[in-house]
Amino acid sequence: MINKKFLKSITLVEILISITVIIIGIGAAINIYFPILQGIFLESSKMIAWELAKGTVELFINNRLNLSEGSHQISLIELEQQRILTQQERNNYSNYYNIVANISRIQPANNLFLIEVVVCFRDRDSGRIVGEDINLNGNLDPGEDIDGNRRISSPITITTIRR
Repeated sequence: MINKKFLKSITLVEILISITVIIIGIGAAINIYFPILQGIFLESSKMIAWELAKGTVELFINNRLNLSEGSHQISLIELEQQRILTQQERNNYSNYYNIVANISRIQPANNLFLIEVVVCFRDRDSGRIVGEDINLNGNLDPGEDIDGNRRISSPITITTIRR
């Protein structure tokens, strides 16, 4: 025989409290998930930018791009022609990435060149620009030179020396 004194039903207040706790938990999980997803997309864009910079430096090192002094915008078409990118990759990246190579002669007697490859890009997810070239045109426009060094700068920069 069951003792009726210990049988209890769940009240409406208890159900509402448990639903509220579950909703708060789901909301917290969603608020954590989307910033993490944005970070993953940004890191993916950075990895592509590093690969583009590395490929451009390799072209300069292997004498497949001209080593004249000055600032040069490297087009993604050039990278495709040199087989650094496929046509599909070029089409996917063309509106998001801009590559600039700054070349200067550091020892004229030894014919040494300092090659600095800078990649600025727009994050596909947030639209945020990484680097100083805000309009991604390869030129340093008024208001873009944040660090005052009179050239385009970006966190995605590879510098090397070559003869």
